[in-house]
Amino acid sequence: MRKHLFFTTFCLFSIVSIGQVSYQQFQNESDLHKKTEIAYSLLNEYSMNSLDSLRLISTQLVLIGKENNIEYSLSTGQFGLGSYFLRTGKQKRAIKSLKSSLVFFKSIEDYQLVSEILNEIGNSYAISGEYTNAIESYISSMDFGSISKDETASFNGEIGLAKAYFSLGDTLKGESTLASYIKECIKYEKYQSISNAYGFLGMIEQDKGNQEESMSFLDKSIYYGLKSNSKIQLSHIYTNKAIVFFSVENYDSSLVFFEKALMLRKELRRPRQICESYFNLASFYIERGDLTKAIVEVNSSIVLAKDNFLIQDEYDGVELLEYIYGEQGDSIAKKKQSILLHDLKNQLDEKRELNTELVNYITEIEASIPKETELSQPDDENKSWMLVAGAFIIVLAGGIIGKSFFKASKV
Repeated sequence: MRKHLFFTTFCLFSIVSIGQVSYQQFQNESDLHKKTEIAYSLLNEYSMNSLDSLRLISTQLVLIGKENNIEYSLSTGQFGLGSYFLRTGKQKRAIKSLKSSLVFFKSIEDYQLVSEILNEIGNSYAISGEYTNAIESYISSMDFGSISKDETASFNGEIGLAKAYFSLGDTLKGESTLASYIKECIKYEKYQSISNAYGFLGMIEQDKGNQEESMSFLDKSIYYGLKSNSKIQLSHIYTNKAIVFFSVENYDSSLVFFEKALMLRKELRRPRQICESYFNLASFYIERGDLTKAIVEVNSSIVLAKDNFLIQDEYDGVELLEYIYGEQGDSIAKKKQSILLHDLKNQLDEKRELNTELVNYITEIEASIPKETELSQPDDENKSWMLVAGAFIIVLAGGIIGKSFFKASKV
């Protein structure tokens, strides 16, 4: 039995160590304006690397803004919370927080940040299935980006539009839009973005069963990943290429690329992604019928997850180990894992309850925050968003094998 995983534009990775020095600076800063600026510099990093940290610092900003009547702090905190809600599946809350933030940054004509916020709103609408609103937001993002100080903001939303066309089945427009995006990225030497775009195309072709084309795009993704000097980017590409090799039963090459990804992640000391690599290796050995090696790999994932308080990853590992023992007919070992799963589920439920309390608390705070009913565009005779309709694509990538499964990396 095979079941596909979702391949999205979001990187939901967790690294606790990154940003600790800057967070300490945030804590020590007494000037509230400077404190907010430090926090803003951390938001993007935390949105990729530590959602708990993103929630913490964003909530602190909201409180600072509310208690001291500082709109800058309040709106920056709302932006951070919007990103947090988006990445934790609370899209209505995400859109509400992001729109609240948008009002202030439009008023001070910070069009670079306005463009960024609109792109996040587009992502949230897309995940919610509100595709027309999503497309309008992406185009608004580019419109505001074109009058911002950031030369690249005018085309950053093109990848969202390209995915919309692919989602609608209009491959020609999708490829054309993505080609335009890649061309602009090459112009500004945004090699990691180029690598992401080719990685995306590679997984599209993989999903369509076009293995040769998929490999070609993934090779281009690796080429630009090397030019970007981003080892974490390469580790994602290696993981996805390993999955493609596995799908065509080139098991030796698949194993090589899974191990390459693990090596890079160990070098970078990225706990969650190392857990992912161990998990994938365990899944590889399960499919190849080597349950002994699978147990070794999945135990490595569980231990690392436990040491780094990665409850969901620990849960995934224990669940996989339970399956392995079931396959071996070891009922005693399987029962032990079932007990552990029950305990981990309780811990995850407690964490979700804390998140719910945060949502309710922020709801009370937001009662006095101005709302914006529409997403207005910059004054321009050509309202380009009116020319576009479509949907946000969620590309199927990777696979579940039996009850084990590969975790496709997001690039």
